[in-house]
Amino acid sequence: MPLRIAHVVNDLAATTDAIVRVNAHDRRRFQPYLISFDDSAINRAEFDLYPDVKTLCLGDSRGFGRLRRLAKYVREENVQLLHTYHGRSSFCARWVSRWLSVPNLFEDGGTHFGYGVASRMLLMSNVVLCDRILCPSQTVWNSYGAMERLLADVGRVRIIPYGISTEEMASLRVDRVTELARYEVDPSCVVFVHTGRMVPIKDQEFLIRFYAFIARQYRGVHLLMVGDGPSRAKLERLVCEQGLRARITFTGMLPRQGVYRLLKSSDVFIMTSRSEGLSVSLIEALACGLPAVLSDIPSFRETMKKDKGVVFIRRDAPIPEQAARVGREVVDAPTNRQRLGREALELTRSFYDGGRWMRDLEALYVDLIEEARERQGP
Repeated sequence: MPLRIAHVVNDLAATTDAIVRVNAHDRRRFQPYLISFDDSAINRAEFDLYPDVKTLCLGDSRGFGRLRRLAKYVREENVQLLHTYHGRSSFCARWVSRWLSVPNLFEDGGTHFGYGVASRMLLMSNVVLCDRILCPSQTVWNSYGAMERLLADVGRVRIIPYGISTEEMASLRVDRVTELARYEVDPSCVVFVHTGRMVPIKDQEFLIRFYAFIARQYRGVHLLMVGDGPSRAKLERLVCEQGLRARITFTGMLPRQGVYRLLKSSDVFIMTSRSEGLSVSLIEALACGLPAVLSDIPSFRETMKKDKGVVFIRRDAPIPEQAARVGREVVDAPTNRQRLGREALELTRSFYDGGRWMRDLEALYVDLIEEARERQGP
């Protein structure tokens, strides 16, 4: 009988990478569940969620009502492991895990360098209550403070980088002209693309200001902003202020296949986050053979290994000089752009293989479930 694994998130829009996991599970060995604390319903078509994934939405419940419904569902479905992602939903789910003696895997996908006291306290409680801590990068673990490291115990920490199926990406056939025509983008342009949730930590405001210098220097460039989030309205106002309404397109949320099709129709991926754990958006872009223009932060340095397939930009350096350098390396030089794209694809195949990622993750699930059975006895 397949092992029953429940993925618990705050909301799906902020954790689309959880959907990649539940869809990728080997159905011969695992039955995946997806539980959202804040959503009242899940649009499967919007998120490309497979029909055999069982779901529970707790958004129409409040307070202890959510915990009671979650506990009842876990018990009735005989869920054998909870894989949690966010601080708030993780904290609540962990009490259910303790109550029902169900093992709990806490995936800590972000860095904590700028955390305040309240956020640190929530992190420490999650670290204490979980059975294992899963980090996608060394950068995430490095962001733990001394007390958090002491409470976590390095023996309970696993570092497993995200992965993606390069075979699936290679098999996806896309007509660039048709895809770009949906957004009235001239296919002769050098198309920059950014994918991700529009929130302050991603700093798309800096991205737009940076791109503005490139757009003023080159007429034949366009930027696609894929995604949504609380910062979107502010970003759209900034685009108008910069006089770039005809040069930047906001697509809104797209299904994963829609995101992949736009990535494969673009020329350059750009992301200027202040901090990241390991960006799934970046891994997806690299798997599509896109060179990356990235802010020079520890996570991106770790992700890009020997700086292949990337042009780094410094947030503390003058924008005009760096924009001119990006223009020379990826707009003016199509041969160099193609070389960087080949390096990006090879990097993905070497370090971020989707099959290896899921095998490592599923092996961790099995270990946790077996340990729980041993604790419970015959």
